[in-house]
Amino acid sequence: MKKLLFGLALLLALVATPTYAASALAVNNAAAMNGTNFGLQVAIDNTLAGSNSAYVESDHPIDESHILFRFWIKPMPGFVLSQTANANFIRIAYGVRDTGTQAIRMVIFAKKSVVAGNYRINVWMRNDSNNFFNAGEYFLTSGATPQPQQIEFEYTQGTGSNNGRLIARKGGVQQFDTGATLDTDLSPIGKVRLGFLYSPTDTIATVQGSVAFDEYESYR
Repeated sequence: MKKLLFGLALLLALVATPTYAASALAVNNAAAMNGTNFGLQVAIDNTLAGSNSAYVESDHPIDESHILFRFWIKPMPGFVLSQTANANFIRIAYGVRDTGTQAIRMVIFAKKSVVAGNYRINVWMRNDSNNFFNAGEYFLTSGATPQPQQIEFEYTQGTGSNNGRLIARKGGVQQFDTGATLDTDLSPIGKVRLGFLYSPTDTIATVQGSVAFDEYESYR
């Protein structure tokens, strides 16, 4: 596979933060993982009116029919996410196509378990009828105290025969594989957004603190 980008330093499109909102980006040592010197700290506060997104964007892909991307992630000390059902998640990444309407084709969530308080990764995809569906999920941590993890997503668009596919890995170990079953032949991936993606449709009660990201890589 051809490597498209390496490292957060190459994610050049930083979204501006409105003056009224608290969610923001910073590059520092506290967010570094896997032996690097600097990582991306995404400070999140969804308690204010007019909450905003804070993310970086890679637009190096050009509506790829196959893409593999991976990055390190860790909720930082002091991060607070509700454990209440239907209010226990944030959007941490989008897969977006370059052209056309309904551009967001993949949504990656970080969720907190209602019972145990541990974290999970959950992926939703948009099908050819423009409806989102749950493609799969897995545990990010085995307890409520998170450790740095590398997570990876390998996506194949499909060719019109409901044969799209998504494989998710953690630390190089497969966590789920949809098989060649997805109705996603209208869903190439042309951009990847990473950070906090605010949506007014989400019923989030309280999200405060920071999530760290590091060593983003993308391949075609």
